[in-house]
Amino acid sequence: MKLHLVSGLPRSGRNLLATVLGQNPSFHTAIQTPLCELVYRQFSLWVDRDKMHQEDFLMKEIKDMQYPFLRQYIKKFYSVLTNKKIIFDVRHSWHNRYNIWMLKLIYNEPPKVICCIRNMEEIAASLTKLHAANGKMWEETLLENNNGLIDSYNELFKTKSTSFAPSLHIVKYDDLVNDHDNTMQKIYKFIEQPYFKTNIHKIKRNKAYDKAEQLHGLQGLHNIKKGLVKSDTKPEEILSKIQIKYWKKMNWWNR
Repeated sequence: MKLHLVSGLPRSGRNLLATVLGQNPSFHTAIQTPLCELVYRQFSLWVDRDKMHQEDFLMKEIKDMQYPFLRQYIKKFYSVLTNKKIIFDVRHSWHNRYNIWMLKLIYNEPPKVICCIRNMEEIAASLTKLHAANGKMWEETLLENNNGLIDSYNELFKTKSTSFAPSLHIVKYDDLVNDHDNTMQKIYKFIEQPYFKTNIHKIKRNKAYDKAEQLHGLQGLHNIKKGLVKSDTKPEEILSKIQIKYWKKMNWWNR
């Protein structure tokens, strides 16, 4: 089994990309899974920073089985879901430095993380519009300690500034939509697989996305349309000039 990862900022085409990759008959992609968290918890037992489980790992044989065990753990997780050998696990936190380091140790090679991004003012406008359509105010979430956009952005910025940066393959939303074929060819080169051209007019939305929208109370959170239709959200129609200026300063990928 070969594990690849799909991550990135909210509203940046992550689910669209996962859906496109899933059209390849050799690939298995799933909407967000708990794999990252499950592996992290198992991995943490061996690291045992709080010293609670030290006695459980006194035997050398048990200490040495950490990485083989975790490889089998991941393989078993996906064997229940599919018999395909090339897996794409989708989760917004895979570009976190700790997660990349963890998988590098488990597999003894750097993982490949396809990371979707989009200009921050467009993301902010899209989230504002989405929440408003559901009778909510997105600005209120900015005050929360675990704000998804800010946390994801900060982790990505830190990762791209470290030795873990080569594990990232950055995919811009505009490129995914406007230069789709070339963008997908670059992704296939990154994962070292022969290119498979998807019929974008036959893209099928996973019905499990409906449950995700109900969970968050945000209808339209995971809209995936047939063909490549770029979002018509315009920041200047939703955000103030001050807000646009604030968010634009974060677009390091345009410098």
